[in-house]
Amino acid sequence: MKWSPLLVLACAAALSGQVSADALASLIRALASSDYAVREAAHRDLLALGPAAKDALIAARSSQTLEARLRIDALLAAQHSVTGTATAPLAGVRVTEDFRGKTLAVAVARLEQLCAAKIILGEPPPLGGAPDVEREAQPDNTPPVTSPDQSWQQRVLSLAWANTPLLQVLDELCLEAGLLARRGNNGEIILNPGQGVRGLAAYDGPLKLGITNVSITRSVSPGAAAYASMHVQLQLEVEPGATPLGVLLPLGSCSATDDQQRTIKVVAQGGMRPQVSQMGPQRQQWMNATFEPPERDAKLIAELLVPLRLLVPEEMQHFELAPAAANPARAPSAEDHETARAWFDAQGRLEISLPAAESSAPPEAGTVRRSDQVTLLDGAGKPLNARLVRASESASGLQQTYEGAAGATLVRVSVVRKWRVEARTLRFTDIKLP
Repeated sequence: MKWSPLLVLACAAALSGQVSADALASLIRALASSDYAVREAAHRDLLALGPAAKDALIAARSSQTLEARLRIDALLAAQHSVTGTATAPLAGVRVTEDFRGKTLAVAVARLEQLCAAKIILGEPPPLGGAPDVEREAQPDNTPPVTSPDQSWQQRVLSLAWANTPLLQVLDELCLEAGLLARRGNNGEIILNPGQGVRGLAAYDGPLKLGITNVSITRSVSPGAAAYASMHVQLQLEVEPGATPLGVLLPLGSCSATDDQQRTIKVVAQGGMRPQVSQMGPQRQQWMNATFEPPERDAKLIAELLVPLRLLVPEEMQHFELAPAAANPARAPSAEDHETARAWFDAQGRLEISLPAAESSAPPEAGTVRRSDQVTLLDGAGKPLNARLVRASESASGLQQTYEGAAGATLVRVSVVRKWRVEARTLRFTDIKLP
């Protein structure tokens, strides 16, 4: 490895505990050199210095040429990039709480803390309206205020849980408090008064698999063979804040028995090509399982086993970007896709450019779409409710444009680099037949 004289001086200063301001200034000036080789060498030297050069880069950025500013942006982004981050096994939040005698508002505030995601009591205001009210831990009698009539949020609960999956806790909370839950466009859970009925569901870590419908079809047509089948419609939900994932379809071979211990045969799904259904921001997925019809005297499906093959991240890359100030002359260029960058355009919209992501998926998963998680934070470190208005992807990278992000001071991006397949089997009992 050949080290430049400037890097030797700067590293010597860094090892002594103080980075030479003159050495750093010389390297930064070299980013604007008329000699390409000098610019490249200075870029490499500053990259090698890492965080020791951060403050000097930020201070010098505004006075540099366009290319030097782009290089400084790339250097700052590289300092906040962590590659090859291994992810933990797919696990969810488990709740051990006693909410007996507590109000609904206090319970929801506590659950929101536990899951590190947004749980909203009442319809949220529209984009561009009043901001969502903070829902941090609050003492009794001081519930969050989101609508004029808050009396239903003061309902006193009689619930307690020990090591219970979060999604099961939310279902039981909705059942007791008379609430309906739905997912917002950004994965948040919104709770509103309603006449919800708890259906059949199985829970495993951050997963909830619900049975939304069971139907039996029997048809007899003159001159045609009789046809009969049983369809079970399933809805998979993933708790907010859990690792992004996809489901490999078709489902594995489900198994079922009736209330007389007779096997209900699953219908082969060999005609369906293997594919990955990636879950969107709402973290929900609908699936179907098809069986031969049970015997006519059967009253229940005594047991139903549903095997799932989940696609979960094995390694991820994380970026933290500080958006550059608005620049009317700034326009996307080919260099924008060389590294992660963020800046405000002339209209005040936030532009984010991400490099092409080489993602390795298991053979059984085939091709997997890019899965970037982008979070915009304000100066207090709280997420912004910005709106994605444009997204384009090419071989060179991904470009996104957000409106309503004027207060963004930090952009966090997570990119999946490697996937793995994880198998889970969820079990249902005593399903009433139609």
